[in-house]
Amino acid sequence: MNRKLTIGTGTVEGLRTFQAGCPEGPLHNMLARIVEAPQVYTNTDSILGEFRTTLRECKKYTPMEKEALCTSLETVMEILRMEGSDGMLENYLHGILL
Repeated sequence: MNRKLTIGTGTVEGLRTFQAGCPEGPLHNMLARIVEAPQVYTNTDSILGEFRTTLRECKKYTPMEKEALCTSLETVMEILRMEGSDGMLENYLHGILL
């Protein structure tokens, strides 16, 4: 369900702090895009589009790496106060291509 998002300064700082702890790679790059231009991300669909791009880049991850990535994306959702991923993370974990 597409919901309006407002990414304020506090949220950007939360994402930036989380990004600082992420290794270089698809997740780090996704967070950089969001932090650099938060005004672009006005709804949950725009964030889920970023998730989809990131998950596609990580389709060859091992099951443990996939689980860790999904846990990190759940943290991003918490920071953004998103209620869910519309099944995207679950599908990714089960090998369903996005």
